[in-house]
Amino acid sequence: MSKINRKENYTGKKEIKDNLPTLEENYSHDIKIRKFEDKKIKILDLSTKLNKENLPNILKYLNQNKEIKGLDLSSNNLADNDLKIIIDFLRTNQTLLTINLNNNHITNKFMPDLAQVVK
Repeated sequence: MSKINRKENYTGKKEIKDNLPTLEENYSHDIKIRKFEDKKIKILDLSTKLNKENLPNILKYLNQNKEIKGLDLSSNNLADNDLKIIIDFLRTNQTLLTINLNNNHITNKFMPDLAQVVK
């Protein structure tokens, strides 16, 4: 992983959408996979769409999919316990290059752990 974006995280209330389909539904129109032609990088855009109960399944899917190089989890009301799951995933994932965690409820609690896996 070469880039992580964690700016503008906060602890406060915010209404979010909770409409991520299950993986078996093959990512309906609510989920975007963006492809950047100049770099041939695909980014799975789950901003404002993540059902946090699906987070482990999504991360498992990303470990199997070698084409997706970026993950946007911004504005999903993620908390420190969710970040811990993401950190555990990043320890084994070899293909993800960028992750966006903007506008979530993440504190500095696990930042040392995150810094160890992001090099």
